[in-house]
Amino acid sequence: MNPSTLVEVLQQRAADTPDGLAFLWLTDGEAEGPRLTWAGLNHRARELAVRLVADGLQGRTALLAFPEDGLDFLVALFACFHAGVVAIPAPVPRFSSRLQRLQALAADADPARVLTVGRLAARL
Repeated sequence: MNPSTLVEVLQQRAADTPDGLAFLWLTDGEAEGPRLTWAGLNHRARELAVRLVADGLQGRTALLAFPEDGLDFLVALFACFHAGVVAIPAPVPRFSSRLQRLQALAADADPARVLTVGRLAARL
């Protein structure tokens, strides 16, 4: 089968090489940090996609507000692809003084949902 979408590519990789390394985060650009296998990424993305669909977000927008240090953004992005949700990537700035840019983006985009990690939820 020739995959024609990123979801199909992910599903094929998860089936063909489930334990293969899909993504590796390099801490400080050098030290190996968190990693995702193809099966792990597919499983986590599908889990989140089910929740997005159950919440009625199919065809709507979601702001993906994730820090630059981690793989959660990729899970959320592929979950949006799976669920038919329009993803709006918005890296979270490290300093509160730059938070206004993210707030302006959110105001312009008017997303139906903001996806982020727990440690940022209160800050955003």
